[in-house]
Amino acid sequence: MKLVYKLSGANGGKAARCALFFTVYYLFLYLVVDLRLIYHGGGLIMNFPAFFLGWGFFRQFLGFPGGIVQYLSALLSQFFRIAWASPLVVTAQAALISFVTFSIIKTATSRRSFYAALLPAALLLVLYGQYTYHFVTTTALLVALVFGLLQMKISSKGATTGLAGFILLSVFVYYVSGGAYLLFAAVSFINELLFKRRPLPAILYLLLAVAVPYIEGVLILGVSIIDAFTNLLPFHWRTLSHEVAGRMVTVVCVLYLFLPVLLLAFAIQRLMPSASLQQQNPGNLFDKTGLLPLIGKWCRAIFAHRWLVDSLALLAVAAAAVFFGYNSRQKTLLSVDFYAHQADWKKVLAAGSGNPTHPYVIHAVNRALYHTGRMTDDMFRYPQQPNALLLTNDTSWPAYWRVFDTYLDLGLVNLAEHALTQCLEIYGRQPVILRRLALVNMAKGNTGAARVCLGALSKTLFDANWAADYLEKIRIDPNLSADAQVQQLRRLMPQQDREFTAFDPNLLLDLLDTNRQNRMAFEYSMAFYMLTMQLDKFADNLGRLNDFDYPQIPKLYEQAVLIHQTNTKKIIQLSGRQISEQTRRQLNEFLYIYLTKWAANKQSAFRELAGSYGDTYLFYYTYGFSGMKNTVRNAGNEP
Repeated sequence: MKLVYKLSGANGGKAARCALFFTVYYLFLYLVVDLRLIYHGGGLIMNFPAFFLGWGFFRQFLGFPGGIVQYLSALLSQFFRIAWASPLVVTAQAALISFVTFSIIKTATSRRSFYAALLPAALLLVLYGQYTYHFVTTTALLVALVFGLLQMKISSKGATTGLAGFILLSVFVYYVSGGAYLLFAAVSFINELLFKRRPLPAILYLLLAVAVPYIEGVLILGVSIIDAFTNLLPFHWRTLSHEVAGRMVTVVCVLYLFLPVLLLAFAIQRLMPSASLQQQNPGNLFDKTGLLPLIGKWCRAIFAHRWLVDSLALLAVAAAAVFFGYNSRQKTLLSVDFYAHQADWKKVLAAGSGNPTHPYVIHAVNRALYHTGRMTDDMFRYPQQPNALLLTNDTSWPAYWRVFDTYLDLGLVNLAEHALTQCLEIYGRQPVILRRLALVNMAKGNTGAARVCLGALSKTLFDANWAADYLEKIRIDPNLSADAQVQQLRRLMPQQDREFTAFDPNLLLDLLDTNRQNRMAFEYSMAFYMLTMQLDKFADNLGRLNDFDYPQIPKLYEQAVLIHQTNTKKIIQLSGRQISEQTRRQLNEFLYIYLTKWAANKQSAFRELAGSYGDTYLFYYTYGFSGMKNTVRNAGNEP
């Protein structure tokens, strides 16, 4: 009967609104954020943990404070890979943090601060909307709060019982959650000093909060004094060393400080004497004008519908978290790589529109255009940069991540291996890296190294079956002569090694010398010559069209041929093919607008050319950029 009474009254209404809040919370993470992108990482998230089954992996977490939370967080984080499960994990954590926060406030102050308790969940939404990974840190926070609530319950039975409970819990909480233990100690100290009004036990709590990390962490477990006090806290050096995660450290710090500061505010409020508005302002001007009673009447009318006010306030908090926290451009960078790894090329092209000029997006879009057979016709419908084609001038860690699949597609197996090895060093043993390293070593005939990668994958949650299949194939046929993927890599890869320094465009020609039917190497080499305006080299390799089944000269190649012939007055051999009349007419119209209208009004001529020819090589060759046809209406000035 008591439960029915609680759910049918004001508390029931608030509980229903909280349930609605977390339902919308889940849907936003599922439909908008897509936490699979954080699992994938895209070369931008460097601190996402790997997880492997078995005692050997678990044992690594037993020798330092916070290891248990790190292990459990790594396990739960693997479910970020599943579209529906990942927001369930995060929403459950957010709901638990809010529930425990509410319970601590209620236990300490007797206040039922439903909506204040939801603010930590809103801060978590900001973290995930910015596509950062702090799940380990927030799990440690949850553990500290849970045991902080337990300590408050124990301390209510008396000072001596509370002190004994604090000592026992301190040893356990510190070992499990590392530096987050300090939050547990802070909540316990504030409760004991300001709400229980027991200063002597509170001082002992404070001393123990310093002694426990030093004795247990430094003297017993042998970690450094910095790690002993800060491991798993948001400002730990490992978190700050990751660029993407480090950007949101302030939000995580606010998350940690929220409850202690709120408890302090409630304690200070208790100490302040209460006074009515009339006592504070006996001669208030509003009284004389009659406005104060009118305002009071309006307020009473509004709060008569308190459920509406509370619901709107809750909606405002959620909307603010979404508005200030959601990073659509970061989502684009992660999405194009995520879909490219899945070979979902239509989604790559769709996602790329969110940040079309970023080199990583251009790189992924070009790869998608090749795999959909559109590179030779539609390449300049999208923004292009010469160095973005293969990220030739970018030696950052994310660039290594972005290119290894492109290298494998081309057949540059050694370059792929180099990029994957670099990624392994910085990102750790992520399954996506181990899978590709296994393929590289199988293609090169290094079955021993392949077995090492496959053995590690066999202990993961989601790639074990793939690894087991290949281990069985190697056992039956070490040469993998029947495996299509391995044999394809062997057909494409160069037979002679080059000394590795940096990417050399001539590597693409080496691939064509190895296999004349390497269509991707051909189209990428021709695209490179067009992007860098080396039309003499483009013309020298145009005869390779005969090695493929192009029914006619691709549209962009026709434009490049006409430009080169116009500039050099040379005749290019087309191996029996002809330039279409449509392309010739297009060139003439382009030149007419450029030559007759440019001198009179450059801005008007530019807009007209961009609107009609912004997706052509003619426009790119003239202005040095592309992808203008669909955006020219927003261009107010010439470049």
